[in-house]
Amino acid sequence: MEKRDTFICDCLSLEHQYSFWYDEEDNQLYFEPHLYQGGNWFQRLKGRVKYLFGNKSRFGAWDETIINPDDALKIRDILDKIIEKDLNAIVERGRD
Repeated sequence: MEKRDTFICDCLSLEHQYSFWYDEEDNQLYFEPHLYQGGNWFQRLKGRVKYLFGNKSRFGAWDETIINPDDALKIRDILDKIIEKDLNAIVERGRD
C-alpha cells in the first residue's frame, strides 16, 4: 500500500475524517470515510449488537465532511495521477 493521506473536515472535528490511498501498481484509488460513532460505550455496544441481528437505521450511518480547499488540491493531484496513468496505458495499447 502506498502512502495514505488522511484529511480532517474543515470544521476540525476528528469525527469527520477520511483517507485516500493510491495503489500505483494497480492504478486504483481507495477511499475510507470515518463514520460517526457517537454515544457512550454502552450505546455503541447496543448499536453493534442490534446491527449483528440485522437491525438497520432508516437514516443510515452517514455524516458529512467539508473538504478543505487545500485538501481538495491534494485529492485532485491523486485523481490526476490515476487519469494520466490510464491515458498512458491507452496510448501504449494503441501503439501495439
